[in-house]
Amino acid sequence: MFTHLSTLQRRLPYLVGGALVLAVLWAVVVRNDDRVLASGIGITRYPNGGAMVQIPYQNDGAAGRIRIALDLNKDGAFEENEIVVVSPARPQRYWNSNYFFRDERLAGGPVRVRVAFAGANGEESIEREVRPVDDDAVIRSSDFSGVTQPELSMREGQTRERVPVAPVPTVPDSGSYRFADTPDLVQRIAECAPTAAANSLISLAREHGQDGKLPADSLTMIDELKGDMRWTPENGVLPDDFVAGKNLWAAKKGLPIKTEKVGNQNGTTTLEALARGLQAGKAAELRLAFAEPVRGGYKVVGGHLVTVVGVHAVDGKTYIDIHDPKSPSGVDTHRVEGNRLTDYELYTEGVTVMSWGFTQTWTGQDLDPMSDAEVRGIREFAGEKRRIKALHIGERFIPLEQVHVSAADLCDTSHWHANVGGTARDTQGKLFPEIFEHCGYGKTTDVPVVEIDVP
Repeated sequence: MFTHLSTLQRRLPYLVGGALVLAVLWAVVVRNDDRVLASGIGITRYPNGGAMVQIPYQNDGAAGRIRIALDLNKDGAFEENEIVVVSPARPQRYWNSNYFFRDERLAGGPVRVRVAFAGANGEESIEREVRPVDDDAVIRSSDFSGVTQPELSMREGQTRERVPVAPVPTVPDSGSYRFADTPDLVQRIAECAPTAAANSLISLAREHGQDGKLPADSLTMIDELKGDMRWTPENGVLPDDFVAGKNLWAAKKGLPIKTEKVGNQNGTTTLEALARGLQAGKAAELRLAFAEPVRGGYKVVGGHLVTVVGVHAVDGKTYIDIHDPKSPSGVDTHRVEGNRLTDYELYTEGVTVMSWGFTQTWTGQDLDPMSDAEVRGIREFAGEKRRIKALHIGERFIPLEQVHVSAADLCDTSHWHANVGGTARDTQGKLFPEIFEHCGYGKTTDVPVVEIDVP
């Protein structure tokens, strides 16, 4: 025993030295690995027949072409006709590019994926076996039955209540882009507008060193925006209320951000307006309108809002890059033809067309945050009463900014929940706990939403 121990003691310095050499060599190899493609490729299938392939990056890189092929025939071949995406891509370290596609052969079991990226440093490729994940979280709410103003509404979508935030990406080499530390927050039901707005506002505040004026967490920020934007569960936020609400919220926080509506309702001039805004360093959002086929054409049934971070053209084809509150985190790249997004697989009942756009400008003015008393004073001076949307329960009213809609789970239909801890405050400032164990304050079909004047 002592002999073995003595031998180990004699060899220990060499073992430690060898381990250090290996560690140094490994660090050198990793440091010199300038490839952009990472191995964690993912495929998500949706119940409407669409799918998404997610390409992660391990390093930043110049814009280049990405080609994605799936061996859907399971014969080991990657023929040209099996390439599902040929598109520009902008690698950003620890970030993803998301591409949507549709193919009936993507059935159960793993599938072989080959990704090739051609950039400034040449071409690299990676091949992996990937097991598709089935997910209906971003598809679940294509129900527009409650919408009362479909031509204007921005309310579509629901996802799990998680809030991933993007790392700081680099600025692309060409095209109209504005990544600028733009988060990709994930929305709750019907809250796409305040969520997409929060992405842009956070980005601008961080860029100009004013993020100390932001709320401590993004969900609080979204709840505040809901109130200022006059959000409702039926229509989400209407375009003019979106502009007015965001300008009001920014003024109260002392952030010199001015929001404007650009383009037009049918989207024929919107993409060009958004591209000009991005080139000028503005943050941007885009309203998507969803239209179902009817005799002789299409009828708009609802809308959705996304944050826009890029517009560019390659080989005569136009693409738009978005942070979509409804999709998994990462930059979603979609093909644009005319005023349509041709591959928006999160809505397939009809067509997805562009509508109005919105841009945010940092004006550079030195503003101080406004207190609630100052806001009330301005309203009183102007003779304006503050009208809010609220749940009407018995003799009490709960402002909508303090609650959100939850999908059917243990409660058999959509219902109202408090944003924080199962308790909200009514318009008198008194605590109001949820009423039902599983259905919160009640089903959305049972609890009336009313407009009331408040101090």
